[in-house]
Amino acid sequence: MKRRSARARARVLASAVAAALLATVTIAGGASAGNTRQIYIGDPDGSGILEPTSASATNQTAFQMLVRNTGKQNVTHVVVAIGSDAASSAGQPAGPSLPIGSRVVAMYGDGTCSVEADGSGAMCTFASLPSRSSVSDTIVLTTPNAGAFDFWASVKLDENTSDAGANTDTFFSRGHLDVAPNDGDHFGTFLLPDVGGTVGTGFDTLGPTDQGTLVTVPGAHAGTPVSIVEAVDSTTCAAGLSCFGALVTANVAGGSVVSPYLTWVLRWDASVLPRGFNPKQAGVVHVLDGGQKVVISVKKNACTTARPIDCIADYTLTGTYFEIVVRTASNGGMKGWG
Repeated sequence: MKRRSARARARVLASAVAAALLATVTIAGGASAGNTRQIYIGDPDGSGILEPTSASATNQTAFQMLVRNTGKQNVTHVVVAIGSDAASSAGQPAGPSLPIGSRVVAMYGDGTCSVEADGSGAMCTFASLPSRSSVSDTIVLTTPNAGAFDFWASVKLDENTSDAGANTDTFFSRGHLDVAPNDGDHFGTFLLPDVGGTVGTGFDTLGPTDQGTLVTVPGAHAGTPVSIVEAVDSTTCAAGLSCFGALVTANVAGGSVVSPYLTWVLRWDASVLPRGFNPKQAGVVHVLDGGQKVVISVKKNACTTARPIDCIADYTLTGTYFEIVVRTASNGGMKGWG
């Protein structure tokens, strides 16, 4: 999962500190330090900040929200929510709960979850949250146009007390979403659990790198973040080969092995190809996340039943472009050679 920039993280750090301070309150009536209500809400890494997956405009993003009862009290009637279903109180963050222009696609995980028909909000409910226990839910949103967006989510405890002073029952966590433009060289989305798809920068607008990429992801996964970046690169290659085009980097499911395989379709504009290009003497260099390089050849590594991965399934050369179809077991980088 892509982490936000240092500047974006700093922008919400102060809010996270404030949220952490609000998350510990003392029950009225002379309660001792051992009788405090402590609720953490935020990213599972403990930052207190909600961190969406990488996304480009008009696609989907997702974030995981952890709610942990770190105090010694058992609490009841717990509602975790966002958007129009989010709780309100005098201490709620400024601005809308949902990023402007977004809607909720799904909310799933622990508890009983529901999404408003128009996508304006969503919630998961729990009868109780015992001391030292936690619950976790994933929220999937559509992404608006490119830009930077703040949002927040809430946890409400129905303890039949006034939501003021030391007896507050409402807790909040902020998040920040950076949405990249669809410029032909960047793509980011989130695929729902068990929903595969073919996604990528596409071929309608090849962008400044004069190439396009599509990746087909099978559906047998518990929610899959996918990001694809095509970046100008003149150094990545393998010994003894001459490479061309941009370095395509795909991040699928955080680098996990994908079953049965990922299918890459890479297309280069004819202007990118070297003089005298022969597709039968070409292929790709697959750069694994660990830095290892796997050379895959059109001539030597055709896909077969015996060789279903690290292979070439098809290729096409026309007067305007060269296209190659590659199958791999996991993500990484890809560069053409020939």
